[in-house]
Order: sequence, then structure tokens, then C-alpha cells
Amino acid sequence: MPLRARRLIHTVFHLVVYYIIHTLFSLYVRVRLAYHSVSYALSTALLYHHRSPEYVERDTAGLRKRPQHLSVVLKLADEARAGPELERLVDEAADLAAWSASAGIPVLSIYEKTGRLLSHTVIRRHPPHTNMI
Repeated sequence: MPLRARRLIHTVFHLVVYYIIHTLFSLYVRVRLAYHSVSYALSTALLYHHRSPEYVERDTAGLRKRPQHLSVVLKLADEARAGPELERLVDEAADLAAWSASAGIPVLSIYEKTGRLLSHTVIRRHPPHTNMI
């Protein structure tokens, strides 16, 4: 067999093997991605559907230490759409407050660069410290 024919057969063989391996790996990646997407969606729907405080308490019950102060930085994504973005910030702040209260974190600080969240809501900057005995 001439040298050119051997090289051609060799090249074609390598290309076929490459495409087979590539196809199998691509199929594996897609199946794995679909499996993880479905399992994540199911666990989200079953475990965190109602976002109830019991779930947060259960998730944080195993922690050895809990922070005494949680600080969060929120960002106003698009200032041109201030209305919907401001509502999103208020919703996120409310979710964070509910989560930190459920987790047993006594102090929550929320920072937002533009100051629109503070001007939109009535927030007490320094809550009074009272001793209730």
C-alpha cells in the first residue's frame, strides 16, 4: 500500500475516533446537566417552596457558631428603571430580614450605594437597646 493511502487511512481513523469520543462525552455532559437541573428544581420546590422560618431554622441548627451581625451590600442594577429595581431591592431586604430573624442573627446591616433604598423605606438606623427583664 502506498504511503499516501496509509496516511489517509490513518487520518480518517483518527478523525472517526475523535468524533466518537467527542459525541459520547457531549452526550454525557448533557445528561449530567439535565439530571442536576431536574434534581435542583425538585429539591427547591419540595424543600424551599414556602420559605418558612422552620426550614431556615432547620438548616442553621447544625451550625456550631452563628454570627451576631450580618452585613449585606445590595446593588441597584439599572438606575433607568428605578421603580422595578427599587421594588426588587425592597423585596431582597425583606427576605434578608426574615431569613436573619429565622436564623437567629440579631443584627442585620444593609448597605446600598445610591441611598435610594434608605429614602424609600422607613428604617431605624440605630434601634434602641432596652433591657427587658
